[in-house]
Amino acid sequence: MTSTEIEILLTAYQAPNMNAYVERFIRSIKSECLGQMILVGERSLDRTIKEFVEHYHEERSHQGIRN
Repeated sequence: MTSTEIEILLTAYQAPNMNAYVERFIRSIKSECLGQMILVGERSLDRTIKEFVEHYHEERSHQGIRN
């Protein structure tokens, strides 16, 4: 663990499907959130990501979860 409480997990060599969920989330946050905002400083970035993650898990429709 680092000081930001993020655990780094290594994936298997030449196994691109292991990252499918993370890559989809990153694509979603970039296109739906970060690509439409002008952020000033680390605090605004942290707050924006926190709010998006909350929206992503609670409000946004998912194909497998009560679409």
